[in-house]
Formats: sequence, structure tokens, C-alpha cells
Amino acid sequence: MDIFSTLEGKTFKLNKVNIENNTIKKAPYYIKNEDGKYHYYAICPRCGNPIVIINLYKKNYEDNLKRKIKLHGRHLSKDIEGLAKYDNIKYKNCPLANPKTFGLTKRVSSNPINIIIRDIVENHKDEIHKDIQNIIGINISKKLYNNLYDLYMNSCLYEYDHADEYNIPYVFIYTQSEINLHMQYLKNNSMGKKIEEAINNKSAGYKVENNQIIPKTKNHYELGLILINHSVKDDKKQTFDMLINETINNKSINLFKVKITYESYIYSDK
Repeated sequence: MDIFSTLEGKTFKLNKVNIENNTIKKAPYYIKNEDGKYHYYAICPRCGNPIVIINLYKKNYEDNLKRKIKLHGRHLSKDIEGLAKYDNIKYKNCPLANPKTFGLTKRVSSNPINIIIRDIVENHKDEIHKDIQNIIGINISKKLYNNLYDLYMNSCLYEYDHADEYNIPYVFIYTQSEINLHMQYLKNNSMGKKIEEAINNKSAGYKVENNQIIPKTKNHYELGLILINHSVKDDKKQTFDMLINETINNKSINLFKVKITYESYIYSDK
């Protein structure tokens, strides 16, 4: 299917921009599956059953006849906690269901650039960590970065369609789920200062003291960062939108949004 719905009951055309902007890369839409990898989920607009989003960031699946498949949503025969429960009767009567569809198989990437990117990330892990911190204005802790690194490598996020050896720090963050900023420190640079101002002026649950993002209430607020809306222009100019959102009771409010323009990062073993 080429449409999807959210918990609010709104329906959208299924494309990368709509998925990112209406799920903000949070659970229950973007969650780690039993295989240890993150997957995107949504709701079928017609029957209310859960669907999985196929080939959002990379052409990762093909049908059993080895034909490449475009981005689409596919019904799941299981519950997705917090999102939707599977109802077999509703599925069988759903006009968007296609029980005759071919099964999916994991496609082995044939793009050599993916291996190049993977090797760069392995060999320049600490350098990339520092570059990410400078880009987003936040001193991501070593523990948090290692968790993000493991997810990036285990989920093969370096296979993202628009990844190359020069935009690694951006894509590393862009392909992640929302990053929890609780107790993280800000960089003492222009981006860090802008984030500090936004949090102190707009956040109901957090404040910045001595460059650290700390809670100011016992209520359970969440503060998270995401990169969305990766745009590649005809002149090869790339941009991303960086958002910091605050969530309580499953309701998110945007505190900070800035467009980041890509600059090349070169990692050399020489």
C-alpha cells in the first residue's frame, strides 16, 4: 500500500518526508525488532491493522522472483505494542490487503560503496564521534555513542541509498531513531548556544545548567533529537532538518528546528 495512518487517525501518502515528520522517529513507529534492528511501523488506514514500512531508507528487500520492490507498506500478522493489534477478520476484508503478494527476501547489497563506508566507520569511530558532536552541538556521551554505533553497524544503516564516504556523520544520525538528550552536555559552539536558549525558553521539563541538559520537574518528560528531511539537490547540495522535541504523555512539541547544510568530511588512513 502507498498510504499509512498514525495513532491520531490521520492518513498520509507513504513517502519518506511524511513518515519522518509524522512519526518523529519515536516508538511505537520506529522500534527495535526481535532481530535487534530498527524497523518502521504504521497503521493500515482501512482495517486498522499494523503495517511494516518496506524499503524506506534503502532497497533492502526484493520479492521471491528477485525483482526490486519500491517503498510501500505491508500488513503484519502480529501486534505492535502501543500501535495496533492484529485482527485477522479485518485483514481478510481489507481492500488494501494482498494475500497473493510475493514473499520478501533480504537482498544482498551489491554496491561497493557500502563496504567502503562500513570500513571507514570502523576505522574512524572516534573521529566520527567528534564530528557528530560539532555538527549537532551536543557532546554525546561515549556510552550513548557506542549504543548508536552498534545499532548503525548491526542494522547496516550505512546502506542508506544516499550515503557516501563524505556525509557519514550526517547519515549516522539521520538513520537513527530519536536520540535521548537526558543529562547530555552541550558543545560550547554556536549550535550549542542556540539549543541552550531554546531549551531554557521553551522546555517545560528540562533546563540547561553548566552546559548540561537536566530535568527541572519530577514529571516524566522526554527530550530527543532527530535529523529528518534529507534533501539532495541537483547541484549535489545536501540539507537536513535537525529537530529537538519534548514529549510527555505521548504528545510531542517541537522546541528547536534548524536546517543543516552538508559539508564534506574526509576520513583518510594515510
